[in-house]
Order: sequence, then structure tokens, then C-alpha cells
Amino acid sequence: MAKNSEDSRGLAAGLRAWLFFLLGFTILRWPIPLSILLGAIGGLAWGSLVHWWHIETIPEVMTKAEVEQERLEKRRTQRRLQKRQPAQRRARLRLSQMFQRGSEES
Repeated sequence: MAKNSEDSRGLAAGLRAWLFFLLGFTILRWPIPLSILLGAIGGLAWGSLVHWWHIETIPEVMTKAEVEQERLEKRRTQRRLQKRQPAQRRARLRLSQMFQRGSEES
């Protein structure tokens, strides 16, 4: 239920800001469609700001050790995959050798 109140808090603030900007631009005698558009942009920005301001969970930041561990795991899985597919590696080598021979003859 707390999540819904956080979402509605930003939405309510955005709608109030849209109304505020809409009335402000209308009082300044800007064209109505432009007032609606600029009010919507201002309301969206304000609502997003209010929603962000009330976020209580902070994204988790990885430490250097965790990043290194993840890289190590990726390398291990890549090596396992390479060991499982030696025929494909040989085919790639043959293909690369074919291009090397062609460049020497020219």
C-alpha cells in the first residue's frame, strides 16, 4: 500500500503543477493549445521530481571485489564454452588461414 501512495503522491503533484502552469500561461494570454502543452511538460517534470524525491530505496552499488568476481565468472564460462566447441574453432582458424594465403599471393 505504501508503494501506491508514493506513486499517487507524484501523480497528484504533477496534476497540480499542470493546472498551475496551464492557468499561468492562460493568464499571460498564451494560445490555449500551447498553454496545455507547456503545462503538461511542466507537470510531468514536477511530478517526476516529486516522485524521485520520495523514493526510499537506494539502488545497490557493486564494490570492486564484486565487479572482479563477476568478470572472473564471465571468463570462466567463456573458457568452458570454448572447450566445448573445438570443431568450430578449427573451422574459424581454417577460414582465417585462407584469407592470409590470399593476401600473400597478391
